Amino acid sequence: SVNLWGIGMADGFYIASGEGGKSGWAQRVARDPLVRLRIGDKLFELRAELVTDETQRLAVAEAYKDKYDLEAEEDFPDVLLYRLSKR
Repeated sequence: SVNLWGIGMADGFYIASGEGGKSGWAQRVARDPLVRLRIGDKLFELRAELVTDETQRLAVAEAYKDKYDLEAEEDFPDVLLYRLSKR
Protein backbone atom coordinates (compact mmCIF):
# COMPACT_ATOMS: atom_id res chain seq x y z
CA SER A 1 0.00 0.00 0.00
CA VAL A 2 1.37 3.39 -1.01
CA ASN A 3 -0.04 6.89 -1.10
CA LEU A 4 0.12 8.44 -4.55
CA TRP A 5 -0.90 11.66 -6.20
CA GLY A 6 -3.62 11.09 -8.73
CA ILE A 7 -6.01 12.95 -10.95
CA GLY A 8 -9.48 11.95 -12.08
CA MET A 9 -10.44 12.91 -15.61
CA ALA A 10 -13.41 12.07 -17.81
CA ASP A 11 -11.64 9.08 -19.36
CA GLY A 12 -10.07 7.62 -16.22
CA PHE A 13 -7.89 8.05 -13.18
CA TYR A 14 -4.21 8.87 -13.70
CA ILE A 15 -1.15 8.26 -11.55
CA ALA A 16 2.24 9.84 -12.25
CA SER A 17 5.40 8.12 -11.10
CA GLY A 18 8.52 10.24 -10.92
CA GLU A 19 12.15 9.19 -10.98
CA GLY A 20 11.79 7.87 -14.54
CA GLY A 21 10.03 4.73 -13.38
CA LYS A 22 12.51 3.88 -10.64
CA SER A 23 9.98 4.16 -7.81
CA GLY A 24 8.95 0.95 -6.10
CA TRP A 25 5.35 1.41 -7.26
CA ALA A 26 6.32 1.78 -10.92
CA GLN A 27 8.59 -1.26 -10.75
CA ARG A 28 5.81 -3.38 -9.22
CA VAL A 29 3.31 -2.20 -11.85
CA ALA A 30 5.80 -3.07 -14.61
CA ARG A 31 5.80 -6.66 -13.30
CA ASP A 32 2.06 -6.85 -12.64
CA PRO A 33 -0.32 -4.13 -13.91
CA LEU A 34 -3.26 -5.31 -11.77
CA VAL A 35 -3.71 -2.75 -9.01
CA ARG A 36 -6.19 -1.74 -6.36
CA LEU A 37 -7.12 1.87 -5.74
CA ARG A 38 -8.75 2.96 -2.50
CA ILE A 39 -10.55 6.27 -2.39
CA GLY A 40 -12.10 6.85 1.00
CA ASP A 41 -13.65 3.55 2.01
CA LYS A 42 -14.17 2.28 -1.57
CA LEU A 43 -11.77 -0.19 -3.16
CA PHE A 44 -11.46 -0.48 -6.95
CA GLU A 45 -9.83 -3.40 -8.83
CA LEU A 46 -8.05 -1.80 -11.81
CA ARG A 47 -5.36 -2.24 -14.46
CA ALA A 48 -2.51 0.26 -14.84
CA GLU A 49 -1.73 1.15 -18.46
CA LEU A 50 1.30 3.22 -19.41
CA VAL A 51 0.28 6.39 -21.28
CA THR A 52 2.51 7.17 -24.24
CA ASP A 53 0.26 9.46 -26.29
CA GLU A 54 1.82 12.92 -26.00
CA THR A 55 -1.49 14.80 -26.34
CA GLN A 56 -2.99 12.79 -23.50
CA ARG A 57 0.16 13.24 -21.38
CA LEU A 58 0.01 17.02 -21.85
CA ALA A 59 -3.68 17.17 -20.86
CA VAL A 60 -3.04 15.13 -17.72
CA ALA A 61 0.05 17.20 -16.89
CA GLU A 62 -2.04 20.38 -17.03
CA ALA A 63 -4.65 18.84 -14.73
CA TYR A 64 -1.89 17.78 -12.29
CA LYS A 65 -0.45 21.30 -12.33
CA ASP A 66 -3.84 22.79 -11.53
CA LYS A 67 -4.70 20.29 -8.78
CA TYR A 68 -1.31 20.26 -7.04
CA ASP A 69 -0.39 23.90 -7.73
CA LEU A 70 2.73 23.01 -9.73
CA GLU A 71 4.46 25.88 -11.45
CA ALA A 72 6.57 25.16 -14.52
CA GLU A 73 6.60 22.51 -17.20
CA GLU A 74 9.79 21.18 -15.58
CA ASP A 75 7.58 19.82 -12.78
CA PHE A 76 6.30 17.03 -15.06
CA PRO A 77 9.24 16.07 -17.28
CA ASP A 78 10.46 12.50 -16.86
CA VAL A 79 7.51 10.88 -15.17
CA LEU A 80 5.81 7.70 -16.20
CA LEU A 81 2.10 8.27 -16.51
CA TYR A 82 -0.42 5.49 -15.94
CA ARG A 83 -4.13 5.38 -16.64
CA LEU A 84 -6.04 3.16 -14.25
CA SER A 85 -8.93 1.43 -15.98
CA LYS A 86 -11.41 -1.32 -15.23
CA ARG A 87 -10.06 -4.85 -15.42
